[in-house]
Amino acid sequence: MQSETEQNLRVLYREAFARRKTFVITFVAIAVTAMLMGLTWPKRYTSSTTILVEGRSIIEPLMSGAAVRGDVIDRTRNAREIIYGRPMLMKVLEANGDLQEDLSPRELEWLIEGMQASTIVEQLGENLIRIQVRGPDPERVYRTTSNMAKIFIEEAMAARATESNAAYNFIDEQVRQYEKTLAASEARINARRRQHPELAPGAEGEANRRVAEARAAIDRIEQEIRETEIRRDSLLEQLSGEAEGAVAAGRAAEYRMRIAELQAQLDTLRLTYHDTYPDIVQLKRQIEELERAASAEEARLSQERRLAAAEGRPYVDQSIRNSPVYQELQAQVYEANTQLRTLQARLADARQRYEQEMATASRIQELAADFQTLARDYEVNRMIYEDLLRRRENARVSMNLNTEQQGLNLRIVEPAYLSHQPSGPRLVHFAAGGLVLGAALPLTLLFGVLMIDPRIRTGAELSDKLGLPLLATIPHLDMPREAAAERRGLIMSVIVIVLTVLGVLAVGILRMQGVI
Repeated sequence: MQSETEQNLRVLYREAFARRKTFVITFVAIAVTAMLMGLTWPKRYTSSTTILVEGRSIIEPLMSGAAVRGDVIDRTRNAREIIYGRPMLMKVLEANGDLQEDLSPRELEWLIEGMQASTIVEQLGENLIRIQVRGPDPERVYRTTSNMAKIFIEEAMAARATESNAAYNFIDEQVRQYEKTLAASEARINARRRQHPELAPGAEGEANRRVAEARAAIDRIEQEIRETEIRRDSLLEQLSGEAEGAVAAGRAAEYRMRIAELQAQLDTLRLTYHDTYPDIVQLKRQIEELERAASAEEARLSQERRLAAAEGRPYVDQSIRNSPVYQELQAQVYEANTQLRTLQARLADARQRYEQEMATASRIQELAADFQTLARDYEVNRMIYEDLLRRRENARVSMNLNTEQQGLNLRIVEPAYLSHQPSGPRLVHFAAGGLVLGAALPLTLLFGVLMIDPRIRTGAELSDKLGLPLLATIPHLDMPREAAAERRGLIMSVIVIVLTVLGVLAVGILRMQGVI
């Protein structure tokens, strides 16, 4: 019993044989169409060149730290912008001889866009650039590729030299500006020193020292004043005590002592005589007079003490001013007051000097702060100026290296070549593809139709769908005339297919020989 695959293949063969005319016509049409496409397909020739971008040279180790070279990665990345740029493409067109005088702007744009579309720039590795150009004319493609590589190297070197010159000119201009700034800063510093001679080295420390000395002098004088005041107050207390003692032993005391003496005499006489005794009467009269005199003296002293207390001074009776002790104390009080007034005058002078020294120190601090600002600006400008001098020297060396083409090194490692074989699909590809497609496409379409066609074409399929046993199948039997016609049709189909294949092969051979 046949398998399902064998049955499907037999069905596919019968259906294909039944539609052999359609199959042959489709095969011939596809093969001829593919051949015509191969004959008319435009030829595309390719030429490429490889450029090495080197940043190192023999001189670089010798100039390490003094010269700055362009970044290789940036140069490789910018190669596309340089090559696809309009200025470079214009130079390539001019080198190719495509810029004619009667060329219109539209035609020029068409040429530039066509060259951009036919040019491919690739990066190979870290520092290799490949320029690939495609076109229908191999001579033109080769010429374009070669000119593009040369002009690219010239443009890159010129751009590098221009960049180095611009960098040197910019840094040189900055150096000149900072020279003027540095000179102006130095002039301001010198002018400030001439205007303020006190801004000598150590002036601020000297001013602080004088302020400290003035403050110490004030403290010392204030201490002496306090000591003098204490000594004067002590003398005044001693003087007041002496006066009071002297007052206590003064005239009123004498009266009381005299009264006491008379009273003693009176008491003695009373022991012998009566009160009417003349001596006793006289003593009484004397005692009374002394009592009145003592009371008057005490009243006078009391009034003078109240006046002295109201005036804030100790009371000293005129009768005791001639006392030696009192005069000595009074002289010491005068001396203490004189010394106190002298110290107070010195204190006022010291405070005035302290204020002057404080003002001078404050002014010196302000001037010193301003001077430090000027000095700091000068130092910053000097550091920037020295750095710019170093950078200018580096830029000058780099500029000289680029001028002598010792900096960025561009060279062609794989020159452009003249292609004799077009790239892309050729006639043989179209011919082989047409033959294969002409045979496979009809069979594929027929197989798809059979898969979706619901009609029953085999007995096994009928038995499977109905679930009934199949007793026998009756095959189709052609009449002799029908069989002869089918044989003739089959022979004609084979002849047509063979002629088509031979024709395709003949055209391919003639194309390879250059006949067509």
